[in-house]
Amino acid sequence: MKKSLIAVLLWLYWTCMYSQSFSGHPPRLDWRKLETGEVNIFFPKGLEPMADRVYQQIHRLHLSDSALGTARIKFNLILQNQSIWSNGYAGIGPFMSEYFLTPPLNPYVIGSGDWPSLLAVHEYRHIQQFMNSRKGITRFLYTLMGEEAWAAAAGLALPDWFLEGDAVWAETVYSNAGRGRMPAFRLEYRALVKENKYWPYIKARNGSFKHLVPNEYATGYPMVKYLNDHFGEDLWGGILEDAVNYKGLFSSFSKALRRHSGLSPSKLYTLSLEELKDERISVPDESIPYALASGKNSVENHVSPNPLPDGNMIYLHTGYNRLPFFKMVFPDGRQEKLTSMGITTDEDFQITPPLISWTEVHTDPRWEQRTYSDVVFYNYKTGVKRTLTRKQKLFQPSPSNHSDGITCVELEPSGLCHLIVLDTLGKVKHSIPVPDGYVATNPVFDAADTSLTAVNRGHGYAKLMRYTLSDDKAHDLTGPVACIISNLVSQNDTVYFSSDVSGRDNIYAYDPVTQGVFQLTNHDLGIQQFNLEGDIILYNVQTAAGLRIRSMSISGSRMRRVDYFDKPSAPDSFTPARPASSLSLSSKPAGPLNNPFRVYSWALRPDEGGNVFRIIGRNVLHTLQGTVAYKFLEEDRAQGLSGSVALGNAYPLFTLSGGRTWGRRISSPSMVGTDSIRWDESNLSLGASIPLQFYRNNQIIQVRPSVQYGAYLPDFHKGDRVNYQSTQYLGAGLRLLNYRRRAYQHPASRFSQEVSIQWYRAINHTAQALNLNTTFHFPGLGRNQVIETEWDFHRQPRSDAYRFSSTLRFISGYESFTSDQASHWRVAYHFPLFYPDAGVNGIYFLKRVRGRLFHEGMHSLIRRTRGDLRVNYSSSGAELLLDGQALNVLPVSFGVRFSYLWDRDLVSGSNRPQWSFVVEQLF
Repeated sequence: MKKSLIAVLLWLYWTCMYSQSFSGHPPRLDWRKLETGEVNIFFPKGLEPMADRVYQQIHRLHLSDSALGTARIKFNLILQNQSIWSNGYAGIGPFMSEYFLTPPLNPYVIGSGDWPSLLAVHEYRHIQQFMNSRKGITRFLYTLMGEEAWAAAAGLALPDWFLEGDAVWAETVYSNAGRGRMPAFRLEYRALVKENKYWPYIKARNGSFKHLVPNEYATGYPMVKYLNDHFGEDLWGGILEDAVNYKGLFSSFSKALRRHSGLSPSKLYTLSLEELKDERISVPDESIPYALASGKNSVENHVSPNPLPDGNMIYLHTGYNRLPFFKMVFPDGRQEKLTSMGITTDEDFQITPPLISWTEVHTDPRWEQRTYSDVVFYNYKTGVKRTLTRKQKLFQPSPSNHSDGITCVELEPSGLCHLIVLDTLGKVKHSIPVPDGYVATNPVFDAADTSLTAVNRGHGYAKLMRYTLSDDKAHDLTGPVACIISNLVSQNDTVYFSSDVSGRDNIYAYDPVTQGVFQLTNHDLGIQQFNLEGDIILYNVQTAAGLRIRSMSISGSRMRRVDYFDKPSAPDSFTPARPASSLSLSSKPAGPLNNPFRVYSWALRPDEGGNVFRIIGRNVLHTLQGTVAYKFLEEDRAQGLSGSVALGNAYPLFTLSGGRTWGRRISSPSMVGTDSIRWDESNLSLGASIPLQFYRNNQIIQVRPSVQYGAYLPDFHKGDRVNYQSTQYLGAGLRLLNYRRRAYQHPASRFSQEVSIQWYRAINHTAQALNLNTTFHFPGLGRNQVIETEWDFHRQPRSDAYRFSSTLRFISGYESFTSDQASHWRVAYHFPLFYPDAGVNGIYFLKRVRGRLFHEGMHSLIRRTRGDLRVNYSSSGAELLLDGQALNVLPVSFGVRFSYLWDRDLVSGSNRPQWSFVVEQLF
């Protein structure tokens, strides 16, 4: 049984994907390093205060938090300020962490806390989980194979709901913000409970393609909190230790949880759901349903409804089976698709008729970690769409009432925030700084376009503020409140907004005359997104099938004055003093010596044709990586040693590789076991490539030109071989990939073009080869259906003194052979069949069954002195594919293929139909 476990770990190890991107940093960044006993923090120059703030959080938790165990391992942390994505991760293989410092403008992501500090708490909790997971069997596998084996063993043992739920619990307990304090964090579960939909644990654990299933964060936090509340937080340390030590081997976490608490994961999940019933507020929903058609077997969201003066409505339509697009609904019920929303950090928008504004992501073509957020306009009357800005970091645009300007939030790489106003050409007219450490969100114009109202948030507090454009001065409208304030709408200088101050998100209104705040709704689930026109409010309400639109009238609401937001007597209460660092820390340049290359993995891996022991290393900033490998080839019992290194801090990405193989041999066909040819070989190659990437609406375009010089030097000990002579060669390649991003249910991109060209030519003789591979996808008849086409071409004379590798995909059902020239084409129709959402917990969970019909053909040319031989093959068939999760954690797609052969196989002489096992994704 232990051999089976190690086999699974080896497969995980073999298919491991890195979280970090290689060669993604612009080379002119001046990196600094803050070195302490707990962590090495790498950051661009100028972020010293932020690095110190992050370290203070880590240092405090390092000393005080030992609930998961006392193990401590120093790690590397990178602070990224060039990307507009708001994220962070902690990973093993290599063991490190990375924070993306642009704060999310949507407060429902993580609340009103300080973003770097919350990142530090959440991600350091993951670091603590990992540090205390290197025990027992997991430690043995780490010693044997390195950090990737450690990652695989910990990943199999610890469920994602525990890892994320525990981290959310930490961010809630160790800060004055965090998702555990946000009613919206459990909104989806409250909606499911309200409609009496209780998914079984296995479905909550693995997800669904057809139903709303909250993610591992929302699932895990109440489970972790329940155990902490009833048993104490120290219980998790023993559970974690038993799980990573694989006590009981399979289902070690479930057994450990039951051993320490008496509860199974399924029972713990059920108990945490039971507590939701006590949170419900029994207030009837008196709003008027706004009926819109919904899809079958899919979750659909009708987001941010905007009523228009002419009686029409515009909203953003998203869902599991489609990409986001704007839709207009007419009073008679007709619906019209307007335009799509491209790749964005926040699926929100503003309308000032006839303009819709939002932001879309653009990239630096070469440097993956440098991205931008630019303002996009769409005129729904003329159908004209244009990008107003280029290479900016702007968010939450809102047009002025007279459509002659636009206000938005600007976030600088330094961490500073500004409220700016642009003219219709994108030129900055006003720029208002926001105090360091705070972020302004949701800016809107007043009726005369002379002032802005926005939310200032930070350190767990939020308040409404007004900025006059004549002098850029700020005025408090409300006092600071430890809650969320969001989604501002201004009408006749009354500011409407949503807030969770009462324990549920509801709609409030700030009256400039009385300078008081009034509560308009008391919804049992909560209201976040809303808009209004005149007396009508359209808002979103969460259902089990997605976000739906409801309507109500302002005059008919039970409006009441509330004092939640009244200004405090202490004028400085919104700016709590930061504790001064008691540690005298100083940074130093992170050059080659302070950005060390470290080996993090050493392991035996299954590989094509043999077994490989590979050692892998990389420097901290991902600009230098290398491998050394020993390989034993089972086919001819040869062995070899190879190495490679990649340098990524220049505009081209340079690679150098070389190796030596001993004992290559080919047996004589007439005398089995007798070697007719034996030789050793050396190889060397130097290459350069330029990885480029562009975003355009919903399309991602990747271009990668490359060149290569190489040498192949055989040393024959017995016999001779015509096709493998000493060769020096030049190579050139080009890979083009243009693909539309996929919706959740799409089995593949529904519109993509991939073209790969490779050309090789020997310098010291006449050998040359050409490879061409293409794959095109087109939309099928249904939303989740795809037409797939392939066409490949390979040409190289078999008489050449050296045979370069071929990338030709051979036709299904026939045995392969070598030819001088060949082409292969394939047409397939790909379609989902049904979504079972069933399985055996801990073994396998089947989420989707797919089908694919195909027909393919192949034409080959073999040149011979007595006459050329032309071989034409064709086959037709079908595939049945299953998509699911193995062991509750490993994504697996596999199935069977039936191929009907229309021609007789040249090698086997048969044309019988063929059955084969297909693996599309294995872990």
